Amino acid sequence: LSFSLATGLLFGRFSRANLKLKFSDNILISDYAKNEGKGLMFRVTNRRNTNLLDTSAEVITTTYHIDENGEMKRDYSTLELELSEIKMFPSLWTIVHPINEDSIFAKNSLEELKRRNLEILVLIKSHDETYGQIVHARTSYKGNEIVDNANFLKSSLLNKEGDIKLDINKIGEFVKK
Repeated sequence: LSFSLATGLLFGRFSRANLKLKFSDNILISDYAKNEGKGLMFRVTNRRNTNLLDTSAEVITTTYHIDENGEMKRDYSTLELELSEIKMFPSLWTIVHPINEDSIFAKNSLEELKRRNLEILVLIKSHDETYGQIVHARTSYKGNEIVDNANFLKSSLLNKEGDIKLDINKIGEFVKK
């Protein structure tokens, strides 16, 4: 009975599903055709050979300011995303925040946000079909990891059989304009 209990506890601990995503190293501010303006964007890909369903992303900015009493306070703001949820996450997802008049990036210059210690928090939640569980991943970007006027390079190609091949090591490559 003791051996069975110990085995069950160990199996339960090490067989838990975890989300292994690869995020681009930088967030880019690029031309964005849908609003004929700019968009804040980063890329994410699934590093495991599993199906992810009902994947959602939430992106939050945090900055500091000094209030009227001279105390440092933290501000949080949720970024509106072009697409915050996808039903199936097979390979690569470029997550885009269209910069419109309501965006923190339209109301403040990038230099001002960096002075206010901008950090962008990314939270991803998905259902792992293999384990039948909800899994989570998170990352963050500091102000110095934002590249203005840049575009991501293509990270996939079509092979002779017509299959799309994704090079996950190239998802964060970009070119400055």
